[in-house]
Amino acid sequence: FLSILPLLQAVDPPFDEEFARNVMMPLASAAYTHKAQGCLDNKMPGAKVSMRVEVPCDTIDTDTCSAFTMIDTTRGVIALVFRGTSTGDQLKDEIITTLFENKTEFRDGGMTSPYFATAFDDLWFNSGIGADFLYLINKYPSYKLYLTGHSLGGSLASLATVHILQNKLFPAAQTTYYSFGEPRTGTQEFADLIDSLIVSYRVVHAKDIIPHVPFEHGMEYFHHKYEIWYNNDMKVGDTYEMCPDGPKHQKCSKSLKGDLAFNPDHLYYYNVNLLDYAKNGCIDDQ
Repeated sequence: FLSILPLLQAVDPPFDEEFARNVMMPLASAAYTHKAQGCLDNKMPGAKVSMRVEVPCDTIDTDTCSAFTMIDTTRGVIALVFRGTSTGDQLKDEIITTLFENKTEFRDGGMTSPYFATAFDDLWFNSGIGADFLYLINKYPSYKLYLTGHSLGGSLASLATVHILQNKLFPAAQTTYYSFGEPRTGTQEFADLIDSLIVSYRVVHAKDIIPHVPFEHGMEYFHHKYEIWYNNDMKVGDTYEMCPDGPKHQKCSKSLKGDLAFNPDHLYYYNVNLLDYAKNGCIDDQ
């Protein structure tokens, strides 16, 4: 614990576990249901879904990607939330595209997986969600902005964060970006770009394998700072470790050194199954 105090003191804004557990995780979970409003009613009463979209996001139009915007006039918050991978076939398509197609230049800097870049463009420019977001921030310029997502949704949220801040669409000082189980999204240049724009947090659960792909060595994909790693069930009161990232960093989840596999950890964050939690309206166990 003492060894991470200097790091904790150096990060501004600091990681807020209660906020991650009770606000950002339920938002990321809500993206998995067509009835996201139910989660908002239970976790953020008064908040409303402004728009929810779902669009084809691969070359054969069998996968879909989804996002929703939220407006909360009570708390002064706008949220932009992206859904994660929804089917096994979609996961296979993401892997094949990333493995066998060259990285593509992201429109706002760095290079990313072509799957992520195409999915972001399809959502932002072709679904109406980008236009709705611009409407909300123009109507409520003093509000706070939350960006989040789980799995693929975390990567799409990272692209949205870069697009918004790099183009000065909204102030970084009013913006918060947390992700859960996010895969590596792009090159070191892309990771550095995120870090230059905002202090953000990637929450990782124990042996969740998805944050460890695509690979650093041989594929040249890298994470942005900061990893928040829980090597436990993520119950209230469970401890976590915070680490930077990069090719030289071997702490947090990298300390497992290959002791990883496809396992339930990717679907369980803060001691709930994100898909089931969404279906049940984000109601906490009593």
